[in-house]
Amino acid sequence: GSLTMQDDDRELFVPEIRTKKLKSRTRRIGILLLGLVITTIFLAVVLPLILLSSSPKRDNYGTYSRAAVAADSADCSTVGKRAMQELGGNAVDAAVATTLCQGV
Repeated sequence: GSLTMQDDDRELFVPEIRTKKLKSRTRRIGILLLGLVITTIFLAVVLPLILLSSSPKRDNYGTYSRAAVAADSADCSTVGKRAMQELGGNAVDAAVATTLCQGV
C-alpha cells in the first residue's frame, strides 16, 4: 500500500497556502481581540458614566415647619419629633430616635 496525501495535508507543505491560512487566522484573532478591547473599554468607562449621569439629583430637599411622629408612647413620639424639628434631622433620624426611646 502506498501512502497518499489528501488535499488538506498537501496544503500544509506548500508555503504560500500555509502563510495565507496563518494570516487569515491571525486577522480573525486580531479582529476578535479588538472587539473584546472595545467592549471592555465601553463597560469600564462609558457605562458607569451613563449610569452616574442618569442618577436622580438630591438637591431639592424640602423644608417643613411641622412634623409628626407616631409611637406607642407620647414621650417617644416627642423625642422623634424633636429629632426632626429641633435637631434638623430627617424621617430616618426620627425613626431611630423613636425606636431607641421605645427600647429604653
